[in-house]
Amino acid sequence: MAGPGRLPTIDEVGEHLHFCSEQRILRVSKRLAAGDLVRIASGAYLDADFLRSFDTSWQVIEAVGLARAQSVAHRHPDGVMVGETAALLHGIARVTPAQDVHLWLPGRPGSRSPELPPVALDGNEVVRAAHVRRHHGRKPQQAVGPLGDARVLLRVETLEGLMVSCARPLASLPAFVIACGGLAALSHYDKHSDHVGRVAEESIRAQLLTDIERMKPGARGRARASRIIEVADAGCESVAEAVLLWILRTRGVTGIVTQFRIKCGRRAFFADIGIPEICLVIEFDGKAKYGRQVPEVLDSLSERDQRQKLIEREGFVVVRFEWRELSNPDLVMSEISARVAQSGLSLPTDPRKALKIV
Repeated sequence: MAGPGRLPTIDEVGEHLHFCSEQRILRVSKRLAAGDLVRIASGAYLDADFLRSFDTSWQVIEAVGLARAQSVAHRHPDGVMVGETAALLHGIARVTPAQDVHLWLPGRPGSRSPELPPVALDGNEVVRAAHVRRHHGRKPQQAVGPLGDARVLLRVETLEGLMVSCARPLASLPAFVIACGGLAALSHYDKHSDHVGRVAEESIRAQLLTDIERMKPGARGRARASRIIEVADAGCESVAEAVLLWILRTRGVTGIVTQFRIKCGRRAFFADIGIPEICLVIEFDGKAKYGRQVPEVLDSLSERDQRQKLIEREGFVVVRFEWRELSNPDLVMSEISARVAQSGLSLPTDPRKALKIV
């Protein structure tokens, strides 16, 4: 069963996923009526207790997304999971959880996108209905499979491919978050060996940009994909950190360093984002950082406060944000500017470098 706050894996979902033949339909109907199973797709069912083991709606939606992908792959063994679905299967974090299943299929586009039913648990809908979004045209390059120990053969677009395919049609922020996660995974970025990771990151970025350059000049989304790959950063360890970076980039803030190392006497700490020029540190306060039990949370908060005091003694201004605040970029920038102004400084910006992607 899943632990608190941990996202499900392909293998875990596969262990609780059942495919039903006509001979077993009666037994499945009884289990459905008893609330032991939930319907994922035609002929595919997931153990209800598995979904009940999660604490958050995000975990449930991700588990259902993984089950939907395996169910669709079971029906279309010649298909390839692409885009956001490929990101889900590769374990890349995203701004919003999985819903629709994106599938490349050989042949011409169909006129309908098959619907995946809503998922109800204990009489309540926990995941809305979704669709299988069929993609056609050129087969995704370097498709891989099988992935993990999933119940079915999963043909999945590679990380390199999905980063580009997501950057072209998606809204800019979701595409940027996926690109950051993809760069981190491909470069095996580790803040404790930053130089090695950064060298690998730049090598991968160069190859991706070359791949984009080889597209037809008039290819849809070609320019925006290139821009997103150019500014993505492997140092973002979470979606929230990527969103913070995105806000700063779109406002033209310069001198940004992710996973900024600060030496405090014999100790060293890593800040989510730093701007060394003005001794500014920007941190994201996520609940997952502090644990779940009261004593654990209190200890974590105490440790965080002690860490901040040490950083401030080195002359840094520390600004913290929670997830709910990130939905208002103007508020974030106002808070940062106000805190910097208190030190008699100003935020370094260059309007010419402000990230603009349409």
